[in-house]
Amino acid sequence: VSKVIGCGLGALIGGMNAREALRVGVGMIPRMGVELAMLAIAMKAGIVGSDAYLVIVLMIFLSTLVTPPLLKLAFRD
Repeated sequence: VSKVIGCGLGALIGGMNAREALRVGVGMIPRMGVELAMLAIAMKAGIVGSDAYLVIVLMIFLSTLVTPPLLKLAFRD
């Protein structure tokens, strides 16, 4: 939800209409490279354990799976 809102607001401010902004926001859902890098750093520092690692990786996997159907809905006329 935060990616849809944050990226969608950025697209609106950039001059896109609401439908285009929604498409940008939904398209940004699976982009979690930064989160994976932060997770790796936190694990090395001992801040995050293997339990949290599993949950975070599962969330990344699920968000990657759910994005294509959501994009299909966003691009439906």
